Amino acid sequence: MKIYYDLKPFILSAGQARSWTLSGERVADEALDDYDALIAKVSHIKSTLEATPTSRSLFLFSAHGDPSHQLVQPRPWASNMNQHQGMDGFKPLEVLLGLNSCYGHHLYDTYRPQCTYFLEYDDSLRNVTAICFLIRTGRGMHAVVCTIKIYLPSLTCVALMFCRRQEDLVDIRALCEANQPLLRAHPLGLLSLLYDVCSNTWEEWIMNLWAECNEIEAFTKTVPQDWIYHQPTPQRVRELADADNLLKQMSISDVQICHAQGILSFAVRLGDFCEQAICIVDSHLAGESLLLPGAKAMLEDRIRFTKSRCLAVRERVEEIGHRHRGQINLSYNLIAQKESKTSRTVAEINLDVARVTATDSRTMKMIGFLGLICLPPTFTTSLWQANIFEISGGINGLVYMGTTLACYLVVFLVGMYVRVSRSPLDRYSHASLMSGSIVV
Repeated sequence: MKIYYDLKPFILSAGQARSWTLSGERVADEALDDYDALIAKVSHIKSTLEATPTSRSLFLFSAHGDPSHQLVQPRPWASNMNQHQGMDGFKPLEVLLGLNSCYGHHLYDTYRPQCTYFLEYDDSLRNVTAICFLIRTGRGMHAVVCTIKIYLPSLTCVALMFCRRQEDLVDIRALCEANQPLLRAHPLGLLSLLYDVCSNTWEEWIMNLWAECNEIEAFTKTVPQDWIYHQPTPQRVRELADADNLLKQMSISDVQICHAQGILSFAVRLGDFCEQAICIVDSHLAGESLLLPGAKAMLEDRIRFTKSRCLAVRERVEEIGHRHRGQINLSYNLIAQKESKTSRTVAEINLDVARVTATDSRTMKMIGFLGLICLPPTFTTSLWQANIFEISGGINGLVYMGTTLACYLVVFLVGMYVRVSRSPLDRYSHASLMSGSIVV
């Protein structure tokens, strides 16, 4: 089931949409407070394109948020797949940006990073009239979704940009103000500025991640002293001293490092896409010299520099990943050794307790043996003193001795029977487990 989105309630919510225009020497930054203002702005751009098809301008629509995360619920297409339905009540901007194509909507129904383009032709399907670039930097707090459409042959640029962070929007508009010569020189100047802002945001986030990993290295003292740039605070040391907190923090950092590797791979791919976009625009100018000779070089130099920074940060992330996984393995081994030492100490204590218990057991056995020796004569003496039997004095001593020996014999036979009939393991509560007699 295909879906389409209604961008109108999103882009105009809370007055967050703005329009930044660069036309000749004129610069305008306007807030789009309602739908009528947006439609009026779109109509103005459309009339400008029709009236002066060779005049170059830049129109940037921007809004705070992530459409894929905050848009209203998607609704199904019509059953007729050949019948296209656009954004409700938002058709002018949809056509202006090329979002009415079969590719445009897919930029807003995914969280995956992507960068691609498509061409628009005239009714004869022979001449290219516009090039539309679609860029999404992925999900998360740094997500940027941008559609850039360049009209040929005027090279007028119309863009719609969403940023998850308000700071990114402010930075992009500030860069547009500061780099007006670049935007006038080449229609893809906005793409290079977007690449700069994204790379700066990613580098800042990764440097904060590296600081966390360096704190862990400083805590475990596994790096040279001059490699430590972020000493952990006393509170941080107390947190990392807990093995559970340490392993949890290292696992979280490892997940972030893996995510950073994916982001930096896309950053390099985005740099390649920007360089490819320059060649795409040049190849469709049909030999017209609308761009100055140094305009392409100015843009290529900026993109090349930003891409080199992304490559350097990606190498840094790979190094951090190897070092951090080494820290995880080392921490697990140290914790296992510590637990092993604790277990050995407990075993030594248990051995001492067993020795004391064995000594007590031998003492009890000696007491029991002495009791067995004294018990039969005591029993016989008690019978004789009770005057139950009347025996003449001549054989009284022999009967007494015989009765005592008989008692000794009975006690010995009973003890042997109990010893033979019972297994030594039966004396303990876990005897069935040790003898393997559990039935599963």
